[in-house]
Amino acid sequence: MGEFDILVKGFNNTLDLWRQQLEKYNYQEICTKPDDKSWSIGQVVSHLIEETTWYLERINICLENEENTEKTITPEIEKWFERNSFPIKRFKGPPDLPVPAQPQSKEAMFSQFDGLMAKIRFIGKEISLSESNGRAQHPGHGYLNAKEWFQYAEMHMRHHFRQKERIDDFLEK
Repeated sequence: MGEFDILVKGFNNTLDLWRQQLEKYNYQEICTKPDDKSWSIGQVVSHLIEETTWYLERINICLENEENTEKTITPEIEKWFERNSFPIKRFKGPPDLPVPAQPQSKEAMFSQFDGLMAKIRFIGKEISLSESNGRAQHPGHGYLNAKEWFQYAEMHMRHHFRQKERIDDFLEK
């Protein structure tokens, strides 16, 4: 099994784990925020769907051209890729990043998440077949190629398990 095949398998496992974990919540729990400055599970999932969709758009840019091949990622993100993990810390997004919306229903949330899972699985196959070396810019991390965007998307999704655990702790009290 090649290196990228291992990334695809890991992403599939992360998606399946998120899907299984989301099953346990009712709609009220999905929309409950620990406090005014925190997100609910539903908002976390909305964020994951929105961000991952954007990452998939970046992957398509990489697959469709050979632009920016000489540009690279930042040294900081290179370390993240070596560890295959975001740092264990809380990040604040840019102030202009809108707060994710609450899902309209549990069913709508699952429909969107399942659609995202299908797109990720499809694009994983596309990347493995592609010979493109194009790169697309990340606002803070330089230029990533398709495989790096794919890995980044999975690391981002895994990173939010920590946030989910904090929300779970609140919901259990």
